[in-house]
Amino acid sequence: MSGAPYKIFISSVQKELAEERRAVKNFIIHDPLLSRFIPDVFLFEDIPAKDRKPDDIYLDQVERCDIYLGIFGNRYGWKNEDGKSPTELEFEHATATRRERLIFIKGDDDKAREPEMAKLVSKAGRQLTRRRFSDTPALIREVYASLVECLENRGDFRSRPFDDSLCDGATLRDVDDAAVADFVETAETAGRLKGPAPRKRFFGISTCFETAAPRMLPCFCSGRIPAGFSTISRSTASISMERKSGNPSRPSSPMTDG
Repeated sequence: MSGAPYKIFISSVQKELAEERRAVKNFIIHDPLLSRFIPDVFLFEDIPAKDRKPDDIYLDQVERCDIYLGIFGNRYGWKNEDGKSPTELEFEHATATRRERLIFIKGDDDKAREPEMAKLVSKAGRQLTRRRFSDTPALIREVYASLVECLENRGDFRSRPFDDSLCDGATLRDVDDAAVADFVETAETAGRLKGPAPRKRFFGISTCFETAAPRMLPCFCSGRIPAGFSTISRSTASISMERKSGNPSRPSSPMTDG
């Protein structure tokens, strides 16, 4: 199920990639599609002065985010007493707290990077798929494509045909009796239900939904007819499958089986 709205944390060496950082944030919060799902993009330089250690602030923000977006260039940045930069600490914390990580590498010449940054780029490459970019417009294109795929994987929107989409988490409680009745009437009109359904293929409404509710639910919201369900009973009541001996149980509804 959708968990939107989401928050993104942008991680990079601020001075080296100031233009890229600002461009990515502005693009996301102003894009008509992405801004619907990602209204909050964190940049460290946007926060006011606080009586807290910088390390505490940015690591706390990493943990509060849903998506960690790292932009790695040539410079490693200043190091703390342990010899690590904020960028690497943020990446490690995003990994430890299981944030979704998207990494973008500026340039193709890894030999031009400072040794520590080259090692960070290599470490990220061993854990996930990175994308490279040459300039800000190229970065924006890569970020957009990655976020669209991320949102689609999270179930926030779908590119598949409506009737072929899944309603994750759908149960019998989500089914509208009137919509089911309309669906069956439409199916009969279309000639999909002609005479009694063969007993060996006879399924009740409940049986169908136990296995097919996620796919069927969009159809019952729209009145569309999915293929492969020509043996559904007209009754919206629960009907048992045919027993090996005897007649199938009859619905309590006054409607007759079609």
